[in-house]
Amino acid sequence: MSSLDRTRPFGRLLTAMVTPFTVAGELDLEAAQQLARYLVDTQHNDGLVINGTTGEAPTTSDGEKAELVAAVVDAVGDRASVLAGVGTFDTVHSVLLAEQAAKAGADGLLVVTPYYSRPPQAGILQHFRVVADASALPVVVYDIPARTGIQLQTETMIQLAKHEQIVAVKDARGDLPAAARVLAETDLAYYAGDDAMVLPLLAVGGTGVVGTSTHFSGAVTKELLDAHQRGDAAEALRLYRQLLPIYTGIFRTQGVILVKAGLAMQGRSAGPVRLPMVEATEHERIVGVKDAKGDLVSSSKVIAETDLAYYAGDDAITLPLLSVGAVGVVGTSTHFAGRDTSAMIEAFERGELAAALELHRRLLPIYTGIFRTQGVILVKAGLALQGRPVGPVRMPMVEATEHELSHLRQDLADAGLLQP
Repeated sequence: MSSLDRTRPFGRLLTAMVTPFTVAGELDLEAAQQLARYLVDTQHNDGLVINGTTGEAPTTSDGEKAELVAAVVDAVGDRASVLAGVGTFDTVHSVLLAEQAAKAGADGLLVVTPYYSRPPQAGILQHFRVVADASALPVVVYDIPARTGIQLQTETMIQLAKHEQIVAVKDARGDLPAAARVLAETDLAYYAGDDAMVLPLLAVGGTGVVGTSTHFSGAVTKELLDAHQRGDAAEALRLYRQLLPIYTGIFRTQGVILVKAGLAMQGRSAGPVRLPMVEATEHERIVGVKDAKGDLVSSSKVIAETDLAYYAGDDAITLPLLSVGAVGVVGTSTHFAGRDTSAMIEAFERGELAAALELHRRLLPIYTGIFRTQGVILVKAGLALQGRPVGPVRMPMVEATEHELSHLRQDLADAGLLQP
């Protein structure tokens, strides 16, 4: 422990490696070694975390866990740190896994907060201390309350830092002020446990990242870490923005699902996932947003930082949303105003802002009026007024009242949309 660099005990870039299986669902040690070499030699990882959640540890036996650690150590242990996930909600079992990982050659242990049973902070403190005492290996505390169901409080983390073998935190809590306080008051090394938090965490003194998307983004993430280290904040920010889509996109469903799908796309198949995980569907990729939130500031930020196509989900904000980078509208009043709305969008795209604004103002009565009651009620009523009836609504919807019909006729007339 005395020779360990406490500022970066396992380097700066680590990946929580998936566990390859054969087509039959058996552990594939040869594929695991190949993947480990790729992550270290091509993606420039300083270390690998084996038997984590991304490694489907909840589905692997203790024997499989030991075999996997030993195989990865054999493949890359001479040039990268190998950490073993050993945390469970049973302290005794966690101790056994820690002892087993040490015998298999691991360089360190990743220990998650005991999950599901939600022990008090005193129990959590004792749990980590007992597991840390079980071997001579350095320990990384994994704080991920969204999965464990309990938050590792800041005071508890500060107490844990007093244990000689507890050297680092994989932080997926997302509370930067809390992380900054622990960093200021202890010598714990902080690794982002959420890929997209890597640069913000570096800004408050973090060391690096234990990533998931780094199966693919490792080499460029290493460039980001290097840029930050040499004080080139602009370059680090540029690279961060470049990587943000994969940092966040890998979690559109459970990370291991999309990592294995992505590796297969690259010709590096890691085999299937084990239940209860399922294979990625053709629809896992989100390409657009129908935005009815009405928060243009938030929308403009997402548009600037991602490749998502934004469509107004509220007819009346089509032009304002276009002004911050949206592409169109998924409309309701467009049952009647579709042609003119299309003309408005085309005028905006040509840079004819005055013409677009004129059309927006003319259409505004129907954009807003269609929602005087639930949209389908007035759309069906309006179609009937135009001689295009589509029948009644079904309960619990009800037909438009005479008062609502009167307003609708006026809205359509004001917008120039009521057919003779």
